[in-house]
Amino acid sequence: MQYFSKFLGSTSSGLGYVQGERIETHDDAGLWELHAGTHKESGQRALVFSFHPERSRCADGARLARNAVQKLKTLRHPDILKYINSEEASDGSVTVVTEPAVPLAALLRSSKKLEPASVAWGLLCVSRALCFLHSTQTIHGRLSDVAIFVTPGGDWRLGAFEIATPVQSAGGVLSNSQHLQTNAFLAPEAVRGQWNMVSPGLDSWALGCLAFACHANGLSSPEQLRNIEVLPTALRPQYQRLLASAPPEREQAEKDFASCPYVANHKYVELNLFVENLALKDTFEKEAFFNRLPAQIERVPRDCAVHKLLPLLSANIKEGVCGPASLSCVKKLKEGLNPLPDAEFKEHVADPFALGWYASMNASMDRATRLELVSMLGIFAPFFDANAINNTLFAAYVTGFQDATSPALRDLSVKTTLIFADKLNDRNLNTQLMAHFAKLQVDPEAAIRTNTTICLSKLASQMSEAARNKVLVSAFLRALKDPFPAARTAGLTAYITCRPYLVAQDVASRVLPAVCP
Repeated sequence: MQYFSKFLGSTSSGLGYVQGERIETHDDAGLWELHAGTHKESGQRALVFSFHPERSRCADGARLARNAVQKLKTLRHPDILKYINSEEASDGSVTVVTEPAVPLAALLRSSKKLEPASVAWGLLCVSRALCFLHSTQTIHGRLSDVAIFVTPGGDWRLGAFEIATPVQSAGGVLSNSQHLQTNAFLAPEAVRGQWNMVSPGLDSWALGCLAFACHANGLSSPEQLRNIEVLPTALRPQYQRLLASAPPEREQAEKDFASCPYVANHKYVELNLFVENLALKDTFEKEAFFNRLPAQIERVPRDCAVHKLLPLLSANIKEGVCGPASLSCVKKLKEGLNPLPDAEFKEHVADPFALGWYASMNASMDRATRLELVSMLGIFAPFFDANAINNTLFAAYVTGFQDATSPALRDLSVKTTLIFADKLNDRNLNTQLMAHFAKLQVDPEAAIRTNTTICLSKLASQMSEAARNKVLVSAFLRALKDPFPAARTAGLTAYITCRPYLVAQDVASRVLPAVCP
């Protein structure tokens, strides 16, 4: 196989993914090499499995690799690693592309401990994958932390189907492949070599071992399994059933896993289950869920909040469904108890989503959502470059000046102009914006007229000399004639503030007569 035949920068004409950073598998079988992949045209992220006969430590590696590919192709389930594409070359090398993920084994061996909420949801995902697999009368055979892959959104996927086999022929296949399973995860019947007794209970035992490994930060010896104190109290009864001596009892414990208190009473699991079935929920259920979410978002694991919930929140904002509540969740990602660093906020929130929200601001957008977007501009504007401000944001933003039905939106739009004014180009600042401000100075709302004058005085230092000479004196004279006292005060204060920018002749002939009639 020619795909990724070299370590750096290689691509496959058939698959088109560029190889990136190598990912450690921590799999003693040594069958696959893992790399982060990116599609060279779409930029789609992926996980790339590469098998090379000359580098594999498995004597029968080619057959195992092909079996894994075949199973990934045919076993389609939300909790099984999503297959995208694959290739096999004449030299026996095999490449498989799947959804982006990292091995759970790598996370368990990292310095960062898994969050309990993530483990509860992950174990449920694995149990559901096993239930599906066993319903097809197939045994996985090597379930352990190296067979689980964690997506960017925090979902756990079942992979490593190299020795997955039908139940009726499992004994012979698994007896010859025992070396591929991690010893600490082997069921008693496999340890004793009783391959005629092999059943789906083999995988159920491994699920119990996996639950222990996730809470003990690893499992290296079967003797550790006796130390149930490391497990949450709610999980212990189910754990003991998964490690029962009778395989049928284990299998039933696997089927009942979703209803055990450890899972059924977990708020994070409840949240994920709701999101999974979001398309089936009615409008009232969706609104209730998203209106409650701001109070929960800070307790949600970050990977789920960013990669799973954020796309849903973005859709709400654009569609005007619970927009303010959705934006409140986004705000907490930046200013909450556990805020995203600036670089991550720009990569995951500002660049892919936020600019699109502002570009879609128009009269058809829910007004409460527009108000919230304008009020949050101070959070997002620092992450937008001048090109984005001038070519995307500005045209949509100025529609807020023209909204005749919402004085609050017009007023807020005036005030927040100062946030991004320093990035406006000459035309937008000195021509377009000044034209809008001229209309706002005669707005029916006195507060808007006042704030427009104040804003103009603060923008003076950024305006061109020609624009200052044309706009400032006339605008401030208009403010001095306003019937609203605060507007007149703003006009007078603006003259003092902008004194360095005023021409002496204008001061003598126009300003002083107006100030000292």
